[in-house]
Amino acid sequence: MCDDETITNDVILWRRVPETYINYDKNTQSIRVNSQAFQNSSKEYHEKIMKPLGYDHEPGMSSDIATETSEEEMLRNYANHGIVAFTAELCRTLSQGIIKAPLPDDQAHAEVMGKKTKSVRRSFAKQCIFVKSPE
Repeated sequence: MCDDETITNDVILWRRVPETYINYDKNTQSIRVNSQAFQNSSKEYHEKIMKPLGYDHEPGMSSDIATETSEEEMLRNYANHGIVAFTAELCRTLSQGIIKAPLPDDQAHAEVMGKKTKSVRRSFAKQCIFVKSPE
C-alpha cells in the first residue's frame, strides 16, 4: 500500500460528498454521512483521469488536503454537495495510506489508499465531521 509519510498524522483531509449520501438522523437530530460515501474511485475513472496524468497506482478514495484548498474550490461545479473532514491519523488507524495526487484543476488532490471494507467505510462515516453541509 502506498503511504506518503510527509503527510503527517495531524493533516486534515476533506472529502466532497453528494447530498444523496447524507442522511438525517432522527435520534441525534443531525445529519450524518452514509458509509457509501467512502469508497475508492472506480477503475474506469482511474483509467480515464489518473492514468493519462502518469499515476499508475491502484484507485484510491479522492480527497483534498484542507490547508491547500478552500470550501469554494472544492464545491465549484458541485451543487448539492457537502464537505466532510477526517485526519490522516484516522486513515492510518484504519490501515489506509495517503498519497498526494495533484490534478490540473485541483492541486490539493490526494488519495486515501487501501481496501475500503464495510467496517472501514463505517468508521470513516462515524468519525468524520462536517465542514460544510449541502445547500
